[in-house]
Amino acid sequence: MLEELRDRNPGLATVRDYLAVQYLAKGDLPAFVAETFALAEIRGDEGDIAEARELARMVPEGKAATLALFVDHTMADFVSGDRKTLVWPIYVASMADDREDVLRLMAILAQRKEVWGSAGLVRQIARHWQADRNIMAQINARRPQSMVEPRG
Repeated sequence: MLEELRDRNPGLATVRDYLAVQYLAKGDLPAFVAETFALAEIRGDEGDIAEARELARMVPEGKAATLALFVDHTMADFVSGDRKTLVWPIYVASMADDREDVLRLMAILAQRKEVWGSAGLVRQIARHWQADRNIMAQINARRPQSMVEPRG
């Protein structure tokens, strides 16, 4: 449905943003990068356009390399203050299946005592790491108590 909406209204930034997240979750990097680039163009953000071009050049290098670069971009946004939490960088590292990077980022967010509210992203991160007790314990420590899933 989102693709249909995008095709009828190619200038809707929110649709492009949602599609990018969904393509990333599915591992469709070319589609993710295309939506990321389209979103940057819609917003007219030269920095984001340059980052999207860089990601596009990295796609032939493979998923790990492309997403490692994207994690670097999201962390630069975090360091500059453009991003307030680490949920998005951890989501990207999770989609890259980069456990080491996820644990590194989790250590930073534990020091910051972040509490996450991005339920959709957190749910996808948790789904990805559901068999990893260490990461799941850290995820649950960052969620508001109302979002912690009961064990059963």
